[in-house]
Amino acid sequence: KTLEEPNQGVYFILSSAAPHKIMPTLLSRVQRISLDLGFEDVEAWLINKFPQETVEKIQTVWKLTNGSPQATVQMLEAPDNLELRNYLIDVLCQAERINPVEFAEASLTKGELAAIIYWLILIYSDIYKLQLNLDSHCIVNQDKLSVLEQLGSKQNADFVYKMYKKLLEMKSLCERSDNLNQQLMLESFYIKLMDIK
Repeated sequence: KTLEEPNQGVYFILSSAAPHKIMPTLLSRVQRISLDLGFEDVEAWLINKFPQETVEKIQTVWKLTNGSPQATVQMLEAPDNLELRNYLIDVLCQAERINPVEFAEASLTKGELAAIIYWLILIYSDIYKLQLNLDSHCIVNQDKLSVLEQLGSKQNADFVYKMYKKLLEMKSLCERSDNLNQQLMLESFYIKLMDIK
């Protein structure tokens, strides 16, 4: 009610990192202003901060973090994170031949479960977008586009969506509980992965 009929001269500034979660009744009463930064807005700053990295790599990481300056800096400071993503894509490329127990164990030596799930969600989201023939600019893992297209050609859209939903369930479980058998969770995922159709 206050937003509908504010007092004269009163303005509210509301901020949200997840505007898609705001109720439509609230959105209809506000003026939306996007404060998204483009790569060109931060390019010089990032290049100055990471002179040892190529512009291509910095831009790739920028895209992988959905244009978040802070997340870009964190990922460039922790290159193991990108190596984990590359490792997981390699695993997916040989899904029919993997040993779920061995790969679950190996994956957890490469990164934490939350990071593994994060990357797998992004990867499966991209594969699904490609299967729906969405514009390739929507793909987060731009530098792995051809590999993702190959993965998408080996799996039907129903299977990809099923795996994506499984990953979201795993993410939710991780957020709700600290007392999880991480190895078992990943084994379960890799077992399902072997059932590619």
